[in-house]
Amino acid sequence: MKIIPQKIVCLACSLLLVLVAGCVAPPEETISGPVDLYDPNQFASTTTASPDTAVLVEATPFQTTAIPTLAYSNIQQATPIPEDMVCLIFFKEYDWAFESNKTAKNINLVNPPLYINYTIKKPFNVTGTKIFTDKSGKDQTIQTSYYSPYAYLEFSIRDPVTGEIFQQDGFGKGYGTMTNKTIQVTKPGNLLIEIGGNNVTPSLGIWVKPAGNIDEALVNVSNLECWPQDSVKRLGQ
Repeated sequence: MKIIPQKIVCLACSLLLVLVAGCVAPPEETISGPVDLYDPNQFASTTTASPDTAVLVEATPFQTTAIPTLAYSNIQQATPIPEDMVCLIFFKEYDWAFESNKTAKNINLVNPPLYINYTIKKPFNVTGTKIFTDKSGKDQTIQTSYYSPYAYLEFSIRDPVTGEIFQQDGFGKGYGTMTNKTIQVTKPGNLLIEIGGNNVTPSLGIWVKPAGNIDEALVNVSNLECWPQDSVKRLGQ
């Protein structure tokens, strides 16, 4: 048996240690000083596609383009005029201060009543003297002013065929001296309204219910002046 020299054993042990050391990772480098913990991606959000659920429903995108305007517009139905309303279908002022005159209007009054309202602005006045006896028995003379006895405004409602007079009213001629009056006509049918006067300057209006009396195919009732009947009856009072 050979005895291995001590130097050879030591050399073999050294080589074995070198080989073992080559398989071990070298120690990490340690950096001294402040440590920077900032992560540039620490606030970044990760977006992932979510699957369709019952909460999300297919929809049409909001329309931002203007909708084309039609070449026509719908005509709104006019609000019916209440039954107690009457509408002004005729109005005119006459100057008959120095002459006698007469005119007439014809109407088929299907739905009465009809109202004629007049106002006399300047009845012809007569100025004169009047003699009277006072309590002592002496005659006294005073200046007076009064409506001309020839001043009048007369309305005659007639049958246009036979001439029969259904109704008459007005100012003067025994009808009274009211310079404002509303006359109510309740006779239905085809009527002739005669208007005559002398020494007066009247303005007058004729009022009827729209239903049955006004052809709305020819006249836009919404453009007419319409009042309750009670208000028309009190005009000028």
